Amino acid sequence: MDQGLVIHAPALDGSGEGLSENLLAAYEQERLRKLATLLQYRRGQTVYSQGQETRYIHFIGSGIVRVFRSGERGKRQIISFRTAGDLCGLPEAGVYVNSAETISATRIYRVSWQLFHRLMLTTPCLQKVLLRKVTADLHQAQSHIMMMGQENILNRVATFLVEMMTIRQFFDSGKSLLCLPMNRFDVADYLGTCAETAARALTKLEHMAIIQRITPRRIKIVDVSRLRLMQQGPSRGNRQMGIPPASLELGFRTLTRRNMSDGDARLGPS
Repeated sequence: MDQGLVIHAPALDGSGEGLSENLLAAYEQERLRKLATLLQYRRGQTVYSQGQETRYIHFIGSGIVRVFRSGERGKRQIISFRTAGDLCGLPEAGVYVNSAETISATRIYRVSWQLFHRLMLTTPCLQKVLLRKVTADLHQAQSHIMMMGQENILNRVATFLVEMMTIRQFFDSGKSLLCLPMNRFDVADYLGTCAETAARALTKLEHMAIIQRITPRRIKIVDVSRLRLMQQGPSRGNRQMGIPPASLELGFRTLTRRNMSDGDARLGPS
């Protein structure tokens, strides 16, 4: 569902239990809408590419976009997944530092960067909106860096699942059901691992009765508390769950040596 030209971010004071709110007033939305061109993308289309001159800023109305950067050898690292209420394409030295592609059918409101910049200079309230949004994105990037620093892939996968649970369009809290729109290669590139390793970690979490995979991309969160504890790292989190770190690592290595073709496939088709 297209939410229109909005900008979402959690409240800075911590109210609302981390849920996002629209930062734009009605008149601000109207002014931006007059500058915007609504574009419809199919799955797998490029929104912009790394190194291109920045001509537009993009506001996502519906759908999901992966933002990534490619290394010199072509290895892809997904930096974030952008959804309705997010924006992407802010410039650095006049160029896009990342690339963006659609994961699903997506509606994007495209605004000229020059016009948007002029509007900000004359609209202090819009400057505050952008500051709040950029601050929220910075916090998300810092969390992603912390996740990437975890050596234990189980903790990385647990952190990823908890992060996806905060996106309301992905998580049904009443049914404790998480629906992932991205494929297993997207998940792996976000976690900084390979698809097979991520699949084995999900299988381990399922064996621990923390999650249950209903379909390749629909995951029931059986034990939310234990999943959150997994974020705390192999020492503190596993001790609170009564799992000695050595036992967890031994179990994961044993699981890795098995034929996990079925488990890999259940992570999701490409």
